[in-house]
Amino acid sequence: MKIKTNHKRFIESPEGTIRMEFCESHFYENVFHIDMNFAFRKINNTKFKHIGRAEFYAYLGCVYTFEDMFYYDINLWERELVNKIWDIENQEYKKNYQKLEGIIDENMVFSLDNVNLLPEFRGKRMFKQIIDEFKNIYHFGTIILKPYPLGLDIDDKKKFTITMKKIKQTYKNCGFKPIDSEKEYYYLIIPEKINVIQKNKDFFKQNSILWNWYNLEHVQELFAEF
Repeated sequence: MKIKTNHKRFIESPEGTIRMEFCESHFYENVFHIDMNFAFRKINNTKFKHIGRAEFYAYLGCVYTFEDMFYYDINLWERELVNKIWDIENQEYKKNYQKLEGIIDENMVFSLDNVNLLPEFRGKRMFKQIIDEFKNIYHFGTIILKPYPLGLDIDDKKKFTITMKKIKQTYKNCGFKPIDSEKEYYYLIIPEKINVIQKNKDFFKQNSILWNWYNLEHVQELFAEF
């Protein structure tokens, strides 16, 4: 069974069909990149229209995920988040964030770098449908992000504040919760609906990220115990 790196998913809704096309690629060591594109087809229509895209990074099986984020320095907001919640010297959460211990699933952490839907497709719960399908694809882990309105002039403070409030509400509607008291960063736990430890090798071949996680040395040791 060949390990797939290019994928296509279809999500049915009362308005029509959302098509998710995404590609997984190895970025660095245990970090993978996921590039997603979305298209929509109305009911009784044969053509899909591009409506947006999203970009994720996946950190696989890290012992100290936030430390990897700091040193890989992929995104500035990730480094800022690490500085805020993680004590690098002692390799532990800072005092005010120790509640995250055991909440953030460090077996698999996805950082949502950016997401953008065309304006006419916002506010239709499409993003929630996309996130729900993402959870169905990867089965377990944690998604983290920093909400930010792409392409908006920050000098227009009133419009920026209103837009930011709407964006944060969109993430909340998808199940995201704030990491910090200032509500700059959010996380979402992907509920493990199945026990992956009980799955055989073929289950992990459905995508490159699951397969590479499965083949990590400490993960193989875990499977050997069962």
